[in-house]
Amino acid sequence: QYAKSFWECVKQNPSQNNEKIVWDASHDDLDTLRKIIMLAQLVGCLRAYLPTSNTEGTSGSNYGYEKPIVEDAERASHSFYNLARGHAVLDGMNYITKQDLDVIIDVAFSSGPRDRSELLKLLIKNKGILSTLEITENLMVTKSTALRKMEELKMLGLVKLITIPGTTKSHSGIKLQEEFEWLLEQ
Repeated sequence: QYAKSFWECVKQNPSQNNEKIVWDASHDDLDTLRKIIMLAQLVGCLRAYLPTSNTEGTSGSNYGYEKPIVEDAERASHSFYNLARGHAVLDGMNYITKQDLDVIIDVAFSSGPRDRSELLKLLIKNKGILSTLEITENLMVTKSTALRKMEELKMLGLVKLITIPGTTKSHSGIKLQEEFEWLLEQ
């Protein structure tokens, strides 16, 4: 039934030639295209393999992470672009608009490991800054697990480690890297 309604949308699209949609890339929203590329880079980081070594007796931020192996973003950017195009067609458009980005964001976050994605979502929800305490309370993990996950996101290039001043003492925290701060607007 869903496929049938999709094809009805395609057939009713006003920009057709011989029953084929004529794509007008010249009207694609450039900011959305830029964000699609950045989301592909984000997915590469989220899904990266992060090898470890010498982890015996380590925990928290002292965990033995090595250099991550990050996926090439090109394939993801092509897939995201095509997904945005499909979403645009469902809306009766033959070019990409800002409205097509939300579905790409959902797919991007759902394609990474759940623990990384959940921490990143929490970080965005909290305006790009999180303390260790906020991570332990919201994700219901131990302090050493929170510190290890913070270090993991740092190694992946998604955040930087910061010190958050407190009323009696300062706390460890993370801040979203500047290149991903546009996610705070979405």
